[in-house]
Amino acid sequence: MFFIFILFLRAVTLPGGPDGIAYLLWPSLGSNDSYYFSVITAIVHRLGVGHGGYTTLSSHNRFHNNVLRDAVVVILIDFLMVLLCAMMIFGFLGFLSHQLGVPITEVATSGPNLVYVAMVTVFSHIPAGSSWAALFFLTLVLLTYGTQLVLVETVITSLMDLIPKSLIKNLPGRESGLLSKRTMLHGVMTVAVCFLFFLLGLPYVTQGGVYLLTIVDTFNAQIQPYIFILLECVAIAYLYSPSCRRCCPALNRWMSDLSHMLQHVCCFCCATVVNGMAAVAWVYYIPMVMLIQVIAQPLMFWPHYLSYYNYVFPTWATIVGYLILSISLIVVPLGTIINIVIALVRGRPSEIVQPPADWGPYLNKHRRGVSRGQPGQPVDDTRL
Repeated sequence: MFFIFILFLRAVTLPGGPDGIAYLLWPSLGSNDSYYFSVITAIVHRLGVGHGGYTTLSSHNRFHNNVLRDAVVVILIDFLMVLLCAMMIFGFLGFLSHQLGVPITEVATSGPNLVYVAMVTVFSHIPAGSSWAALFFLTLVLLTYGTQLVLVETVITSLMDLIPKSLIKNLPGRESGLLSKRTMLHGVMTVAVCFLFFLLGLPYVTQGGVYLLTIVDTFNAQIQPYIFILLECVAIAYLYSPSCRRCCPALNRWMSDLSHMLQHVCCFCCATVVNGMAAVAWVYYIPMVMLIQVIAQPLMFWPHYLSYYNYVFPTWATIVGYLILSISLIVVPLGTIINIVIALVRGRPSEIVQPPADWGPYLNKHRRGVSRGQPGQPVDDTRL
């Protein structure tokens, strides 16, 4: 953040820099019909909602961790970072438009063109441009590295959760410590996943890599996160605890569990306000916004053809893009079918739409009503 602030100060002191920031903060909304959809897209992708990153990171928290404080801090810092980065970029773009004598709309771009074309042109026009370029790309590398840490850890954690505990127990090594079986397996999994991603990333650095990147960037994560978020809302509102007969029973249980987690770190009034806001958001606001995004964005703003500068992609490239989109979406029904089959084979059809009877906190001391159970034995949390 310190590097970004330095770059921001340099951008606002350049001729035309304030004009670029003014264009960012007060855009001509009427000239771009997709502005509001672009804002929602930027928020979802910048926060990483629907990708599983927060679920992975929060799994390492203490049970009574102050998740309310963490949520506010994360969103506030993320908002300030996005605002600072955007003002820095548009400050430089405003300087470039001032130097070239063209409107800022002609130099404003996105994706690889922004980083490797527009910004390089900016640094070639300012004094000591090579030093500022080095600082900019160092900041970009650090930001990218921090983002990849979360995404890679999400994949690794998901794969680790699929490995049976009995298999880990039979592996050679210690049961605990830095060199425990699970830690060593996690390290091996990390190397394997990173090497696989390295191989998958090699085509992007070839001569035609920018065209492949255009296809993937256009179709990947355009609609998938919104569908995943919508399904999460349905799960929390209706599938978390369907045994209760009240309105949105699963949501009531989710709010009760949240209050139980916050009881030692948050006052009753704060917990009540959070529960009320969460209920409105999960049941009404978030599903409505995501549903509009899923339906309206493909119909109104998806390109019927792909292009990169003056090159227009052939029809088969568009088909490949839709295939990439379908592969990520088909995982949801495929995973659903697999879990239904597993539940039926085990003779537990109720687990298809609700958690198992012993579902709850990992440690018994964190379960409500633990005094009624035997020490070291799980308590039926679905009736508490």
